[in-house]
Amino acid sequence: MVKRDSLFQTRDGSSGSLPKSDPVIVRPAMKTPNLSPEKKALLKRRLGVAAQTHVQGLVIPRRPNRDSAPLSFFQRQLWLLDQMTPGNPAYNLPIGYHLKGPLDSTALENSFNEVIKRHEGLRTTFAVKDGEPLQFIHPDFKIKITITNLAHLTGEQCHNRLQALASEESVRSFDLSHLPLLRVSLFKLGEAEHVLIINLHHIVADGLSIGLLLDELDTFYRAFTRGGDPRPPELAVQYADFALCLCQPARVLAEAVGRHASRIGVAR
Repeated sequence: MVKRDSLFQTRDGSSGSLPKSDPVIVRPAMKTPNLSPEKKALLKRRLGVAAQTHVQGLVIPRRPNRDSAPLSFFQRQLWLLDQMTPGNPAYNLPIGYHLKGPLDSTALENSFNEVIKRHEGLRTTFAVKDGEPLQFIHPDFKIKITITNLAHLTGEQCHNRLQALASEESVRSFDLSHLPLLRVSLFKLGEAEHVLIINLHHIVADGLSIGLLLDELDTFYRAFTRGGDPRPPELAVQYADFALCLCQPARVLAEAVGRHASRIGVAR
């Protein structure tokens, strides 16, 4: 079994440790009021209606066009920043782990590619079409892990070389119009010791999604190395579906304003 130790620190100085379990939301304990049976029944009915309305409001349909989608507001901000300073590494999200124990690099690469197959965002590029930036989802894409052997170096030489290569990778620019927007580097320090560097652009990932990525990566790796079916159910919603859903109200409002303006123009 591979042991994962945090090697690098995140930008706020906290440890970039690999998540060991699903996130837990802690809520304060609340004392249930002593209600009469009639009030309890009324509360249940009202909560039921509110719950149904809330769920209906959060339904995100799968987009009909599976090839492209508009950008979310957050993606648009990052895309515009990249247009102003192309290839700026300020929005790279590099993370690194010290792996101790036997490692199957083929299983690791296969695991990454299963995660990429599962998440459209990891095989998405960004370009302008008809004057509007869009995200384009590629049906197939696989990465190749870059493997560098440092096992012939010892002590300070190995450490210095590793730090130099890791730093170089962390600031390598991404071209948002071309894949990949995820790179994986593996540095071999010995037969059972490696350093794994994962670098993504912020436009396709954030802290939470990286945690989910690592959880799934671990699940796939265990399946590939121990046998069994590594394929979880297909995701019901992808990020591009969410982005399209976010853009719909603004689009509907813009169309309504346009129709109203047209009527005013005709009236004149």
